[in-house]
Amino acid sequence: MTRGIYFLVVFCFLVIGVVSACDSGQVDINSASLGELDKIIWVGPATAQKIVDARPFDSVEELIEVSGIGDVKVAAIVNQDLACVKEDSEEMTEEEAEETKQEEERFEELVVNYELTPPEPVVGDVIVLTPKGIKTEKESFNKEKLAKTGLMTVSLILLGLFAFQFKKKWNQKKLKEL
Repeated sequence: MTRGIYFLVVFCFLVIGVVSACDSGQVDINSASLGELDKIIWVGPATAQKIVDARPFDSVEELIEVSGIGDVKVAAIVNQDLACVKEDSEEMTEEEAEETKQEEERFEELVVNYELTPPEPVVGDVIVLTPKGIKTEKESFNKEKLAKTGLMTVSLILLGLFAFQFKKKWNQKKLKEL
C-alpha cells in the first residue's frame, strides 16, 4: 500500500514537472510573505514560518523538507498550482525585501490581534429553519436510499440465483424422466 502511494506521488511529480516557474498570481515560496504563504493549501501561520526559516528552495517539491509537510501535502500543494519557485528568487531587490518584511510584520500583527481579541457576538434577527429550508451539500446522496437500493440489489441477485438453481434441478428431473 505504501509503495502504491509512493509511486502515485512520484508519478504526479513527473507529470506536473519537477521545476515550477512562477506565473502571475502564483506565490514564490522563496520570497513570499507569511500572509502570501498562508494562501497555499495545507499552509497555516506556523507552517508559513517554517517555510520562511527553511528558505531557499530550488523547487516546490523541496517543501517536503519542512517539518509537518509530507508526500501527500506536497502533492496537494503541487496540484493546487499556486506555489512556485522563481529562477532568480535568490536575487531579491532591496525594495522587494523591504516589502516582504513589512507584509510579514502586518501578517504577524493580524495573527496576534486575532488571537487576543475574541470575536464579538452577532446580534440580529432570529432565523427560523425548517427541514424544507435546509439544503445539504449533496442532496442526491441519501444513506437510507443507498441502504434500500443495496438491499434490493442483493435480494434480486439471490432471487436470480435461486431461480437458476431451481431451473437447473427442474431440467435434470425432466432429463431423468425421459
